[in-house]
Amino acid sequence: MKTSESLKERLAEAKGKLLEEGASSYLEAIVALNEFSREVQGRCRDVLRRNLPALREAIKLPLDEGQIDQRSFPETISKKGWAAQHGASLGAYIDLKGQGLTFAVELYWEIEDSNAPTIVASATISLGNKGRFERAWPQFEKSQALKYEEPGQFYIYFSEPVLAGEMSAVQGKLTTVLNRMIRAWQNAGGLKAFSQ
Repeated sequence: MKTSESLKERLAEAKGKLLEEGASSYLEAIVALNEFSREVQGRCRDVLRRNLPALREAIKLPLDEGQIDQRSFPETISKKGWAAQHGASLGAYIDLKGQGLTFAVELYWEIEDSNAPTIVASATISLGNKGRFERAWPQFEKSQALKYEEPGQFYIYFSEPVLAGEMSAVQGKLTTVLNRMIRAWQNAGGLKAFSQ
């Protein structure tokens, strides 16, 4: 019994220390997190904006800068049901609701088996239609794309790891993965090839 009481006391002491230290740095941490998010999203937006003419030509759909928006997952750090093992992302996207498509350029943080976070630069297309996804996948697979499915959403993406020391030049990685996606669309002949 003495051991469990000692453990409870140490746990209470640790929680008290967390509250004391957290209270003095919480606002500063939130400000830093917001600034970091804006910086990453701005870089993703810039990569998407600069490559928009090539993407527009490759998919053969009208796209313009006004369609670019920012996104983050989770949307808030206190989102119910979210935990670090679900990963996190920051980026820019174009949602073509009428077409059932979303294009995104983003950084994604995931927890690997080692519990160390991995950062990935990614260019993704979300195809809301399973038939279109199944018709498109063989062409994209030839381009070394990856796929991910969840209920009602079908993703094809290109990615590269962002290694330690590469964050200041992350726009290069984002441009590389987006250009790989653009080339795959060019080789496929645009969206109409999968629209039947």
